[in-house]
Amino acid sequence: MKKCLALILASTVLLTACGKNDEKATLEKDIDKLEKQNKDLKKQKEDLEKRKIN
Repeated sequence: MKKCLALILASTVLLTACGKNDEKATLEKDIDKLEKQNKDLKKQKEDLEKRKIN
């Protein structure tokens, strides 16, 4: 019985750790995407400001 509980606990910890790695990778991709969008929007803003001045 103790071995079974230990096995269940170990597998739960292992699966939890794997899930966090996937979540971290997903969040990093989202951050990269948002940074790119931010850069593009800043460029658009600068272009619009230049048009407004001219």
